[in-house]
Amino acid sequence: DFFMDNAYKPGKIWNFFTALLTFRAAYPTLSRFGVTSADIVYSYWGDKWSLALPFIKRKCGCKTIARFHGSDLYEEAKGGYIPFRERLFQSLDKAFPISDNGARYIAKHYSKFFNGCISVARLGVNASSPNPDEGSDTLSIISCSNAIPLKRVELIAEALLKADFPVDWTHIGSGPTLEKINVMVKSMPKNVTVCLLGQINNSEVRRIYATQHFDMFINVSTTEGVPVSIMEALAAGIPVIATDVGGTKEIVNSDNGEVINVSITPEGLRQVLFKYYNKKNSLNSLRKNSIKLWNLRCNSVMNYNQFISQI
Repeated sequence: DFFMDNAYKPGKIWNFFTALLTFRAAYPTLSRFGVTSADIVYSYWGDKWSLALPFIKRKCGCKTIARFHGSDLYEEAKGGYIPFRERLFQSLDKAFPISDNGARYIAKHYSKFFNGCISVARLGVNASSPNPDEGSDTLSIISCSNAIPLKRVELIAEALLKADFPVDWTHIGSGPTLEKINVMVKSMPKNVTVCLLGQINNSEVRRIYATQHFDMFINVSTTEGVPVSIMEALAAGIPVIATDVGGTKEIVNSDNGEVINVSITPEGLRQVLFKYYNKKNSLNSLRKNSIKLWNLRCNSVMNYNQFISQI
């Protein structure tokens, strides 16, 4: 595989060996579970650990299934290469992408060696107390993600550097690009306030959504599956602005926010935010529709019961 995939080339070798090392840890562990032909072995992710599935299937005759999200599915999210795709898909009885977009990607890219079934099995989150709807002259926005290059949190900061209207921005999450963002925050105009909360646990995130008013949730990633962070915002009734990547537009549309082009510039994002600032007192329909769409497509009780029934 190493030589047939040209995995020795820059950009591929790291992916190859991290996948291989994860497999070397996963397979011996899985082998100790006493898997039999009566079992179904399920991998929550479609890369690294899942490479153990072809080997455990060959050894035990079990059925194998795997979920596929974003970075474990879209090869462009991993520099154009995810190791052992053919081995994995040849061994799967069923693939469960979390979006319609993911299902189309599997059918397009892997059908030549995948004979199993494809079935969309959406992720979901629990119900939430509604985000308080408070009147204010300031646009209050919230973002929640790791501060890493593909999440582009710094793009939000760059947009706000030139904002000429009152904005409160809260960001949840930490990572290597936060240092750059902290520098930009020092140059923000007086009409912009920024609160960088860093890494906090999920229960605290949900508490913040239920107690502190936000007009919009923002996600400007270059790649996604279907972001759980957006699902949690929708559950609380917070409208969403998000880039058109992965399956995001399956849960964000003009009824509950706006899908923006992934190549949007800081000025373009500033203009989008200014638009919602101008109509911030008429966002009630977006807030109600956010909860409706969560219940339709992101309700964990409904989605996971459906997934269990398919298994």
